[in-house]
Amino acid sequence: AMMARTLKESGQHDLAIEKLTAAVSTFTEIAENEGAKKDDRTSASGHVALALADIASTYRRTGQTDKAMEHVDKALERVRAGLVEQTLIAGQLHNIKAMVCDDQEDLEGNVASSLEALAAGDGMPDSDPGKNGLRLTVLRNLVSCHERMQDYPKAIQYAERARDIVLSPAWPLSEKNVKDAWYNLGHMRMHVASSMESDEGR
Repeated sequence: AMMARTLKESGQHDLAIEKLTAAVSTFTEIAENEGAKKDDRTSASGHVALALADIASTYRRTGQTDKAMEHVDKALERVRAGLVEQTLIAGQLHNIKAMVCDDQEDLEGNVASSLEALAAGDGMPDSDPGKNGLRLTVLRNLVSCHERMQDYPKAIQYAERARDIVLSPAWPLSEKNVKDAWYNLGHMRMHVASSMESDEGR
């Protein structure tokens, strides 16, 4: 799978999909082997989901959003069937689906998938190093979605949550993170004030 990701990054999309499809087959055999250890089967099932997610991301890069959606949905089927125990993987998959929905200009689908991803992130233990990164990525997307939907109060809510994560002791603080968080929040508040003035002037 690592080689396939390298191929994807270098633009060799067809070869990347070929390698990832082979990985799906290999890991599926292990996951469905009743004679294998439970931990090995669980781990293999997670790798199946991740490989399918990589295929979806690769198709997304080439503009084939229908195929991208097909593969991310296959991965999510494994999550819903209880075959993938890692909550981070579930969150990442919902986040990928949100991005595919965005490519297809499906804002409602984007928001729905983002909320699923956020719920997965919120449900992760605080000790998980991937928790805040996932939540921050999703919250920023939700801010963007609600800004485009002109639902500025909701955008502010998500911007404030993103700001709180950036300013929390658990987040690796950087000047850029702080500036981004305050910019997003100030930007949203400016839009709310502007829309309220417009409503009052009618």
